Amino acid sequence: MDAEEFKARREKLFPNQRIAARALGVTQGAICHWETGRRAIPGTVRLLLDSLEKDPEAVRAIINQCQTLMGKRKGK
Repeated sequence: MDAEEFKARREKLFPNQRIAARALGVTQGAICHWETGRRAIPGTVRLLLDSLEKDPEAVRAIINQCQTLMGKRKGK
């Protein structure tokens, strides 16, 4: 996937870079670098985009559950 394809897919799934970054667990700067081709797009991000396009609700539920569990661990 090149920078142009990544940006098109990101825009289809998320209204802006900030929300995409939060959903993907990266910084907004990373999104910007991938969209401009300054950095290679990690394979894990490609897989996550594929999964989000196939079943966005299932992936979002998993992400929310992980965030909840991580929050509980921090609160120990």
